[in-house]
Amino acid sequence: MRIYKLIFILLLISYWVTASYSIVDSVSLKFEDALTNLKSLSDNTSLLLPLYAVAQFYEINVKWSPEREEMVLWKNDTEVRLIMNSSHAIVESSYGNARLLPLSDPPGILKGFVVMPPQDIISLLSVLMPYTNISWDNSNAVIEVKMKDSNSSRTQYDFPEGTGGRLDLKTIVIDAGHGGHDPGANRSGIREKDIVLDVALRLKRAIESNSKLKVVMTRDSDVFIPLPTRTRIANQNSPSNTLFISIHNNASRNTSPRGLETYVFSSKATDDEADELARRENADMRMDLAYILSNCYHTGNEIYNLEFARKVHSSLLQELGLENRGIKRAPFYVLAWTRMPSILVELGFVSNPGDKQKLLSESFRQRAAEALYEGIKDFYNSFSKSLVKANAN
Repeated sequence: MRIYKLIFILLLISYWVTASYSIVDSVSLKFEDALTNLKSLSDNTSLLLPLYAVAQFYEINVKWSPEREEMVLWKNDTEVRLIMNSSHAIVESSYGNARLLPLSDPPGILKGFVVMPPQDIISLLSVLMPYTNISWDNSNAVIEVKMKDSNSSRTQYDFPEGTGGRLDLKTIVIDAGHGGHDPGANRSGIREKDIVLDVALRLKRAIESNSKLKVVMTRDSDVFIPLPTRTRIANQNSPSNTLFISIHNNASRNTSPRGLETYVFSSKATDDEADELARRENADMRMDLAYILSNCYHTGNEIYNLEFARKVHSSLLQELGLENRGIKRAPFYVLAWTRMPSILVELGFVSNPGDKQKLLSESFRQRAAEALYEGIKDFYNSFSKSLVKANAN
């Protein structure tokens, strides 16, 4: 009998919760003296609000990228990036700080709108409007924003503990592309596999000589290592304290293209050249993009990947004087399947006479290794840590 009563009570509670949501057909937005009613959207289990309309009312800039299924919101010196079905938002500020903002529910698309529950809307508004007090009145379905006292101190955001914000860097995984029976890009007198292995070994020595970091090589000799094995080697290390860098040379059908490219992962390549390069480097490996997206976007590595790429790319340009071909995106296998922040560097074209002459120079390869290390150091120091050994000059 007690079991039947318990079931009845649970059914009654379930009905009351469902009914309470079903009767809400609008949400009031308040900002000082301004007031508007916003028609709510519901999937019959939770209250969901169209984010674009909220942003318009609070004078927040917004941009939607259908290709990447990403919405970017910005106001004053703060930007928030929302990737559909990702449980974290990426928050960046002009101060150089960045962090991950946990969400109670991933944003989604409903009836043609990007929608979020009120509690996550509150979180976004708190980040984008730090000089205000923001509240959600659940009983009356009201979001209210009020200006704080003018003497309130400016809020600066940093990585919160427990959200994966800071990297306690301990390990660098260096991936020298190709090897063994796979020469990579090659022209008369030069093979990619030899050049990148030499740079990788020099980078290993630079790291070990100047820091306490552990170095893991996916290969340290002229052997062929399959792409899945490379990512397995990397993923044996903790993603919260490891960086992965894959070193390559580029090539073209003609001798004109030259310069430096640095890549981060994306399911969609920046351009046709990047897409073709990824296909070559992937060596016909199967790429299940749905699985990749469900893993990559939820790890929250995007912000680290971009910052890592910026620091390394800038360091290489400054030291080597290569033509700047930019930071790009492409679905490289080794970037898709590594769990830690990862980048892939294309150190010049073996098909270009000028780049080729540089790559054949031992001093150039040494400077490339040192520039890679400086980029790694700059990246980590940007997160308020000191990378160098205590006794290093």
